[in-house]
Amino acid sequence: YADFDGDCLAVFVPQSLESKTEVKELMMVENQMLTSHGGQCTFTLTQDALLGACKLTSPHLFLSRQTMEIACMNTSSTLPKPAVIKSPKGPFWTGVQCFQLSLPSAVNYDMNGVRISCGEILNITHDPEWLGGSRNSLLYQIIQQFGGNVALNYLGAVESLLVEWISRKGFTVGLYDVYATADWTTRDKLKKAIQVNIGEEEKQVRRKLQDLSLQSDISLGEMKLSMGLSVESNAIIPSMYSRMAEKIALKYMQKLCSHIESDSVKNANADNSMLEMVRCGSKGSIKKFSEQFAFLGLQPYKGKFMHPTKNMQLSCMHQDEQNVMYDQDGFLWGERGIVKSSFAEGLSPQEFFVHTVSYRETMIHKALRVSEPGYLYKNMVLFARDVCMHYDGTVRSEHGKHIIQFDYGCKESNMPGSTPPGEPVGFLAATAISQPAYQMLLESPNQLNDLAFCPLELLQETIYSRKASVSKPNDLRVVLYIKEVDGFSKEAAAMEVSQSLQHVTLEMLLCSLSVKFVGNMQAGFWKGLLPTKKSPWIVHMLLDQTALSAYNLEAEAIAKKLLNTNSVHSFGALHFVARGSCDLSCPGCTRLSENPCLSFCLSTAQSPSIEEALSQIRDIIVPHIMKVSVRGDRRIKSVSILPSGILSEAVPFGSQEHYRERSSTEIALEVTIHGKLKSTRQKTNAWNVVLDLCGSVLHKINWLRSMPSGIQAIANVFGIEAAHNCIYHRLKSILSMFDKTVYDHHVIVITELMTHSGNVIGLNAAGFREISNSLHISAPITQSLFQSSIKHIQTAALRGKCDDLSGTLAAICWGKLAPVGTGAKFDILWRKVELT
Repeated sequence: YADFDGDCLAVFVPQSLESKTEVKELMMVENQMLTSHGGQCTFTLTQDALLGACKLTSPHLFLSRQTMEIACMNTSSTLPKPAVIKSPKGPFWTGVQCFQLSLPSAVNYDMNGVRISCGEILNITHDPEWLGGSRNSLLYQIIQQFGGNVALNYLGAVESLLVEWISRKGFTVGLYDVYATADWTTRDKLKKAIQVNIGEEEKQVRRKLQDLSLQSDISLGEMKLSMGLSVESNAIIPSMYSRMAEKIALKYMQKLCSHIESDSVKNANADNSMLEMVRCGSKGSIKKFSEQFAFLGLQPYKGKFMHPTKNMQLSCMHQDEQNVMYDQDGFLWGERGIVKSSFAEGLSPQEFFVHTVSYRETMIHKALRVSEPGYLYKNMVLFARDVCMHYDGTVRSEHGKHIIQFDYGCKESNMPGSTPPGEPVGFLAATAISQPAYQMLLESPNQLNDLAFCPLELLQETIYSRKASVSKPNDLRVVLYIKEVDGFSKEAAAMEVSQSLQHVTLEMLLCSLSVKFVGNMQAGFWKGLLPTKKSPWIVHMLLDQTALSAYNLEAEAIAKKLLNTNSVHSFGALHFVARGSCDLSCPGCTRLSENPCLSFCLSTAQSPSIEEALSQIRDIIVPHIMKVSVRGDRRIKSVSILPSGILSEAVPFGSQEHYRERSSTEIALEVTIHGKLKSTRQKTNAWNVVLDLCGSVLHKINWLRSMPSGIQAIANVFGIEAAHNCIYHRLKSILSMFDKTVYDHHVIVITELMTHSGNVIGLNAAGFREISNSLHISAPITQSLFQSSIKHIQTAALRGKCDDLSGTLAAICWGKLAPVGTGAKFDILWRKVELT
């Protein structure tokens, strides 16, 4: 396809006899009716033809002789006997009779509620699935029964028939279809029903969140008792329960939107043109249809609420707090992404902004996500182009004849037929995996908003994994699964593990800080606690009691920790005093508070001026004290407690079916380390750091499931077989998001390509250099044809490298036959009649 904005089309016309034969055998349409990705039909009825098929096969449709004669002309068929012979206006034929003119005379089909026997339609349904391209469709069965040539003739005949018929009959869409309902009274009833449904779901969400709050209070009480804390302490796990609350609210709102969509369809006119297109699968969806006249519904952003607030993290912890979706002014669903208006009645400025951020921003950024179209496919083909099937049943690379796989498709039981020798299985695998990713991103970018991550980005992260590359966010993350221990619930164990890993600084516990001039005071509260020579300024820090309880810390313990930390005294000896309850007798205190407080002053050998002392404390000492660790390791960046249902991690080893029946109440910890520190730059350091810090809680972690998130770290910790299994399951999980069927043997080939050398090799230019060095392959021509041609050629010439042109791309570049296919030597004998 091309338009007139400067597109350039390159047309290749085969000249040699070999090229003509290749085009005739490989590129003819009848030989490409089924895709090698997952066995679906490559070509199928779409848009106008699909709409015409659904309308033509609808019940109670009768056609005149003139219409049937035109249909016979388009399908090269004879006129059948009419269904209605005696009629004042002449004989009539049904639409089903007209459609079956295009069918092969001996076709049999009995699926999806449709029965066809010997080319005659006996029963038919309104479900358009039988007209599609799936493995249960009519077209697929025609290909299986008669081959691609007959199926191609069927497609040509039915396409000509349907387009001609729908063009003569006519089909339009107007404002009447946009407003959908028959009259304004029905529309008002629908809007009232929508408001009632929203109110009911609001009550359901409120009750569920209250139940969650009650469960959280019970769980927290159990944790306090099992960990030796007082029941009155106010420890919370905000990250875990806030995510659970958000998940519950999203679930109910999505259910609400689905219910309203079905009500909208029921209230719409039966002859609505837009609804007809949706039901036929020609255009749009039920959701898009209801957005036109009913309401837009939930507008998520990357699978989450549009504008989460602080209340989301705290309200689900206490029953006496306001609900997660409410505040003192009332309902707040609009700020979370619920748009109650429709396009027909218009959006308010706030609703338009929410819709723009949620959906239209995704369409804008799809160009940013595909900065180089086809780059993923180009990288995968660099490795997979030379991988072929050999006569002994192994899959080998033409570069060095290295074995990639001993038995092609050995893990798949439903593999279609046998694979002939010479089949380019690597090329087919690369196409099968990359094509659905780009198709979803370019054709359905709005579907990505229902996900918390972009599948294409996850696919690139998996495929491009490299050992020597800079650490990515995934390489700095570790997932720990919690198990029940005698005397400890999972919540209590998760809390204890989190506390043992959480890095807490003084800044995280601070409510307020003040610096007060006290002169040379030695009596009262400070009597006997201060040196003779000290700074005239005292720093008073009011601590947050809620934060102290959450991290299980006390002010006295913090003071001892700071006093024994050498880095604290690098600017002079500091003296700390802690109090459990702050009052006006504390030096530096400016207001009454029941929170704990911490005060300190600096002892000096000399008596500096008042201004110099204040500047030193304010600009140097206080910022340094705020960053001091009071518990944990500074290498830990964050620790989050969350239900395992939020995670989508693959298991590092073993079969994934082993974990399918795991409890829905399972809890996991997501630990992230800092990547800028010198001690954490290597990709395996995240696992090693977490393992070192879990010494006291090792028995409370399920080590059979816990693992690093990075594939390279998994390979280094558990071995290449675990990395192989993890890559396979992650690719399968990602492909399931694309809603496309891909054969398992394609996924296995890509997985084997990444791991057959004994290390995990990323499928990109750097990975090609790594595998060439590890397997002693010299392919400078192939590297230069991929990128930086002059640079690679010059480097190869300076180092005296040679290329035996065993690769497909290098051989074609130098005018040699591609080393793929059967490899047999034979001559093509042409008939003299065809040559002339």
